[in-house]
Amino acid sequence: GGLVYGWPALRSQLKADGSILSEKQLGAIFTVGAWATQGGRFFVGLARDRYGTRNIACTCLVLVTLGSIGVALSDPNNVAALS
Repeated sequence: GGLVYGWPALRSQLKADGSILSEKQLGAIFTVGAWATQGGRFFVGLARDRYGTRNIACTCLVLVTLGSIGVALSDPNNVAALS
Protein backbone atom coordinates (compact mmCIF):
# COMPACT_ATOMS: atom_id res chain seq x y z
CA GLY A 1 0.00 0.00 0.00
CA GLY A 2 2.56 2.60 1.07
CA LEU A 3 4.80 2.06 -1.91
CA VAL A 4 2.00 2.55 -4.41
CA TYR A 5 0.46 5.57 -2.70
CA GLY A 6 3.71 7.13 -1.46
CA TRP A 7 5.69 6.82 -4.67
CA PRO A 8 4.28 9.90 -6.48
CA ALA A 9 5.19 12.12 -3.51
CA LEU A 10 8.70 10.66 -3.27
CA ARG A 11 9.19 10.96 -7.03
CA SER A 12 8.17 14.62 -7.07
CA GLN A 13 10.43 15.31 -4.07
CA LEU A 14 13.36 13.67 -5.86
CA LYS A 15 12.77 15.90 -8.87
CA ALA A 16 12.46 18.98 -6.63
CA ASP A 17 15.78 18.10 -4.96
CA GLY A 18 17.48 18.28 -8.33
CA SER A 19 17.75 14.59 -9.10
CA ILE A 20 19.14 13.86 -12.55
CA LEU A 21 17.55 10.41 -12.75
CA SER A 22 15.69 9.65 -15.95
CA GLU A 23 12.10 8.45 -16.10
CA LYS A 24 13.40 4.97 -16.93
CA GLN A 25 15.56 4.93 -13.79
CA LEU A 26 12.69 6.20 -11.63
CA GLY A 27 10.48 3.49 -13.12
CA ALA A 28 13.12 0.87 -12.31
CA ILE A 29 13.23 2.03 -8.68
CA PHE A 30 9.45 1.68 -8.43
CA THR A 31 9.54 -1.76 -10.06
CA VAL A 32 12.19 -3.06 -7.66
CA GLY A 33 10.21 -1.76 -4.69
CA ALA A 34 6.91 -3.18 -5.92
CA TRP A 35 8.41 -6.62 -6.61
CA ALA A 36 10.17 -6.66 -3.24
CA THR A 37 6.95 -5.75 -1.45
CA GLN A 38 4.83 -8.36 -3.20
CA GLY A 39 7.49 -11.09 -3.30
CA GLY A 40 8.53 -10.55 0.29
CA ARG A 41 5.09 -11.45 1.60
CA PHE A 42 5.69 -15.13 0.95
CA PHE A 43 8.96 -15.21 2.87
CA VAL A 44 7.60 -13.13 5.73
CA GLY A 45 4.70 -15.58 5.98
CA LEU A 46 7.09 -18.51 6.23
CA ALA A 47 9.10 -16.71 8.89
CA ARG A 48 5.92 -15.86 10.84
CA ASP A 49 4.93 -19.50 10.90
CA ARG A 50 8.35 -20.53 12.16
CA TYR A 51 9.31 -17.74 14.59
CA GLY A 52 6.00 -16.18 15.60
CA THR A 53 4.17 -13.01 14.75
CA ARG A 54 5.65 -10.81 17.49
CA ASN A 55 9.27 -11.62 16.64
CA ILE A 56 8.78 -11.10 12.91
CA ALA A 57 6.75 -7.91 13.41
CA CYS A 58 9.54 -6.43 15.55
CA THR A 59 12.19 -7.51 13.04
CA CYS A 60 10.21 -6.00 10.15
CA LEU A 61 9.76 -2.77 12.12
CA VAL A 62 13.51 -2.47 12.60
CA LEU A 63 14.18 -3.21 8.91
CA VAL A 64 11.61 -0.67 7.71
CA THR A 65 13.08 1.95 10.05
CA LEU A 66 16.61 1.29 8.78
CA GLY A 67 15.39 1.39 5.17
CA SER A 68 13.59 4.70 5.72
CA ILE A 69 16.69 6.22 7.29
CA GLY A 70 18.76 4.90 4.40
CA VAL A 71 16.50 6.48 1.79
CA ALA A 72 16.37 9.75 3.74
CA LEU A 73 20.16 9.98 3.91
CA SER A 74 20.93 8.75 0.38
CA ASP A 75 21.99 10.87 -2.55
CA PRO A 76 18.96 11.64 -4.77
CA ASN A 77 20.99 10.64 -7.84
CA ASN A 78 22.04 7.19 -6.58
CA VAL A 79 19.73 4.59 -8.15
CA ALA A 80 21.16 1.69 -6.12
CA ALA A 81 20.57 3.43 -2.79
CA LEU A 82 17.01 4.37 -3.68
CA SER A 83 16.00 0.90 -4.89
